[in-house]
Amino acid sequence: MEKIANSKGPKISHMDNAPPPLVSIIIPAHNSASWIRETIDNVLSQSYPCCEIIIIDDGSTDNTKCIIDEHYSEHVKYSYQENSGPARARNRGVELATGEYIQFLDSDDFLSPNKIARQMAAFMENPICDVVYCDFAYTTDGPEGEIEDSPDTFKAKCGTENVFASLLKGNFIVIHSPLTRTDVIRICGAFDTTLSSDEDYDLWLRVAGKGYRFCFVPEVLAFYRRRDNSISTNLFKQGIGTLQALNKAKSYRAKLTGEERSNLGYNLSREHGWRSRRHLEQGHYSKTLSSLLQSVVHKPRHGMTVASNLLKQIIEQFLNRHLLWRLRKK
Repeated sequence: MEKIANSKGPKISHMDNAPPPLVSIIIPAHNSASWIRETIDNVLSQSYPCCEIIIIDDGSTDNTKCIIDEHYSEHVKYSYQENSGPARARNRGVELATGEYIQFLDSDDFLSPNKIARQMAAFMENPICDVVYCDFAYTTDGPEGEIEDSPDTFKAKCGTENVFASLLKGNFIVIHSPLTRTDVIRICGAFDTTLSSDEDYDLWLRVAGKGYRFCFVPEVLAFYRRRDNSISTNLFKQGIGTLQALNKAKSYRAKLTGEERSNLGYNLSREHGWRSRRHLEQGHYSKTLSSLLQSVVHKPRHGMTVASNLLKQIIEQFLNRHLLWRLRKK
């Protein structure tokens, strides 16, 4: 059983005036000139005194590097790579990290000024923990802008005792919510670069599935910026990544519990059901049927509900087309 500590934690103290543990903050950046200064300034404002900032420039063609050279050359480690995607960029950051703990942060997102300090305090209070995660909020203009709370479905899972079972039912840990021991990430193999998306979901599934312990700080300490052109808005691509991550999750434990099997089956059925509805809307009938069959296979009861809703959708489409044809005929 995984024990979860829900605590804001005390102030961090150190024996014999030893320096606090180093935290490596890894930021992949691709054409991030519009917001990279705001993000780096946000990290530099952390109250925790011992952080290194690692920027992995993932093939930017704008002036991201110029901004960093001009304003932050003394504050960050900068590494350039050919455009290979955020998973490979984060993995490069993990290779370069010298800290005992790792904080991932996308180049357009934000952290509360006390995030690292709060979570390090939780580690000090709960030394058995390997990952300390927190609540988050959506924003369009940074932590000082308009805030939208995280979904209730996410909040219901935060602090759960069996994190792996809860993750199998759906991801609720955004990329910059956790602070994680560096050796845990390295042992688990960091990010799978073969996935089309959801590589962070896959990582947390792997870490939890291998028995590492998660602790939860019940505060909003991470801010997720919503952008129309972000990868997460490409729902079809994200859905493929989700299915890939879930199918991999079966191998992370020798034997799943009844709850874990049920959650995994339901989530796979739900994802395939969602895809079947979208395929039908686009007129891809063979893909609709294929996704529907997968939904039924993974969770028959839920799959049959999907089939019933699809039938209603088909009848509605037929009636609408028939009505349109009659109107045109007149």
